[in-house]
Amino acid sequence: MLVYVNEWRAYCGVSGGDNHRDAQKAAAKAKVKIWYNIDCTDDEADAICIGKYFVNYLKKSWGEDL
Repeated sequence: MLVYVNEWRAYCGVSGGDNHRDAQKAAAKAKVKIWYNIDCTDDEADAICIGKYFVNYLKKSWGEDL
């Protein structure tokens, strides 16, 4: 399955203003901090957001609670 960056960022509410990479990375880290109260790297935050998107996608596709 291919997930475009804009798709998972929109789902997670991660925006960085004028599409500045650093601002988007910071926003993803802030969301992870709010959701799970953990500090992480930029890449870890992106991975967590992608995982959150994918779990929701599976729930909708399979009609089950995972």
